[in-house]
Amino acid sequence: MDSHCYMCYQPTATDTENYNINCVEVEGGPCVHCAQLEELDFQANEVKENLRRILDMRKQQLTARNHHHDPFTSRLPLELATRIFKYCLPPIPTIDNFGCSPRFIDLGYGIPSTARPQFLLGAVCRAWRRILWSNPEFWNVLKMVLTPSSPLFLGNTIKEWIRRSRNFPLYIYLLYTDSKQIRRVQHHHKIDIPTLLRSVVNTLSSCAPRWSIVELGLPAIYMSQLQCDPSITVGARGLCLLLTSASAGMSVPANARQVRFDGSFNLSVKPRPERLHLTSFLLVNVSMDWSCLTHFDGQYFRLDECLEIMRRAPRMTHFFLHSVVPIRQPLQLPLFPIVHTSIQTLHFVQCCKEIWDLITCPSLSNLTLGGKFQVSPDLQRFVVRSGHALIHLSLNIELGQEPELIELLKQLPMLQHLDLGNPLLDPFFTYLGETTYRDENVNEREAFLPRLRKLTFTGDRTFSWSSVHLLSPPNQPEQRQLRRPLDNIILSVTYTLDGVQPPDREVPFQDAEQVDYIDRHSLEQILECIKEGVGFDIYFDDRDIIYPSKQRYGMIEGECSTSRKAEEMSELEIN
Repeated sequence: MDSHCYMCYQPTATDTENYNINCVEVEGGPCVHCAQLEELDFQANEVKENLRRILDMRKQQLTARNHHHDPFTSRLPLELATRIFKYCLPPIPTIDNFGCSPRFIDLGYGIPSTARPQFLLGAVCRAWRRILWSNPEFWNVLKMVLTPSSPLFLGNTIKEWIRRSRNFPLYIYLLYTDSKQIRRVQHHHKIDIPTLLRSVVNTLSSCAPRWSIVELGLPAIYMSQLQCDPSITVGARGLCLLLTSASAGMSVPANARQVRFDGSFNLSVKPRPERLHLTSFLLVNVSMDWSCLTHFDGQYFRLDECLEIMRRAPRMTHFFLHSVVPIRQPLQLPLFPIVHTSIQTLHFVQCCKEIWDLITCPSLSNLTLGGKFQVSPDLQRFVVRSGHALIHLSLNIELGQEPELIELLKQLPMLQHLDLGNPLLDPFFTYLGETTYRDENVNEREAFLPRLRKLTFTGDRTFSWSSVHLLSPPNQPEQRQLRRPLDNIILSVTYTLDGVQPPDREVPFQDAEQVDYIDRHSLEQILECIKEGVGFDIYFDDRDIIYPSKQRYGMIEGECSTSRKAEEMSELEIN
């Protein structure tokens, strides 16, 4: 009757010469091979235990050596070490510097999780780790970017990070992207992005009552999974929610140009933020209490949704709209303009012109229009209704609209800061200079920009330098009370290769390195304005050109002009 080895359970062989094939029982014990493996395993465990004990002793000796050789580092008082560590960490965000704009691609986001300041400081010594690991105020700011190459353990890292923050308010900046701009780290293990994102969403949902300022960029399906207990209160003061086009392992629509996604934000309880940024959402899918909202920044909303936001947020003072989606079907729009008495700042980028006849903002003091805008009758009617308190205006007009721009500015007697973009021609600067002194018989509210103090221009130079010094003609002391208080002029011009050439340039620019010097006569007039106290700053491709122009014409003491140097060199060559 065959017997079996009690370790490998192989049947024994009657022929002892074949014990390599079948396990041979030796006096009820294991076979030769199993016995040797058992002995080796026992010895290996002893070595491992001894190695662990030696490593523990080494750590203790390292700590003792740090105390002996560097008593300052490991013996810092707790209060002093905590204060120093705070300077090494990113500053705590505040609601005042929450700009309602997606700031995801930032320097802090590209840092791998192992290079966070908390981990770097904790790697110095055991005493520092004890301070960092036990202090929750070092863990309430979380910045993280997840990519298709993110390891699965990041889910546990985020969960442990949130746990260490205890009950402190949370400032979370979390983005998932498959953009090639983010450096990807190759891992040898399999990446399970859906599992990772579900883990992150569950962690974020569990800490929703402690949200203070939160910026999230997630695919629509995962943004919709954010949930919390209906009995709690979400105290988020600032929310920035971005639906990304990243697939995250899910199927995506064939239309790659899609900018609005069918994702929702519904926590089962309505947050009541003060500042809100929404990108690529349908307004009907956002569950929010709008009663305390003061700043709103929205991207890819329809015109009717923009008007609905104005209705829902009566306390809103800053209204930013980017890329309003064109209307492809008839919508039920209001017959009369919506009057919003709280809005003080409007910032529209690529916004449809139909909105001007649908809103009125009597408290408006700051209007910024990004992109190319036409000074249309709709905009002029809006300014007539809302611009009597406007202080700051920024816009880019289309070529040849200087007359329309002048008519628009005539409706803004309180304007103090005018920020213009290209292109601008000589007639505008000439008219602005001619109206520096208003007529004694003209009321201030009927004059042209009587309170303008600062003029800023950025763009290609399509005007001549001779028209610039006209902005600030010589002072007339007897008419000082009638003079416009324009005392700060900033011109940032660039070169024009294929656009409209300035009238005073006979030869077009050939390359970007060519400097656009100011002609001598205009430079002398500009320097006279500077002597009278006008702040003239003129830049060409971000380089100051007043000083190089002075060098060119020898207007600096002890230096000869470059043109004179060229003449002298030619005379020497002839001789």
